[in-house]
Amino acid sequence: MTAEVTSCGYSGRTKTCSGRYTVDSVEHTADMPVESVPSGRRVEIEVLAADHSVVVSQSWLDILLVRGGGIVLAGLVIGFGVRWIRLARATTTKLRGIKVHSNGSNPAVN
Repeated sequence: MTAEVTSCGYSGRTKTCSGRYTVDSVEHTADMPVESVPSGRRVEIEVLAADHSVVVSQSWLDILLVRGGGIVLAGLVIGFGVRWIRLARATTTKLRGIKVHSNGSNPAVN
């Protein structure tokens, strides 16, 4: 669905735009999910099926993919960080020439 942007302005530090669109022969006015566009420009929007006066900027699937991707990315960063620390410790041990038993404990020093 398309909407016509009627005006853009600042609300505190945030720049917001408003516009109008028609659903089922009823005209609605709402905030538009755009940063800044010239008045009169048409933009693509989605509205809630239950309430046509609510404009959503992204579909739930897009939001799910972005959030899911962020969680996966965070997990990969943590996993690679742990792996890097383990490799760094192993390399440091090899460089120092310290023998480490297979169970991870060092022999007793007399």
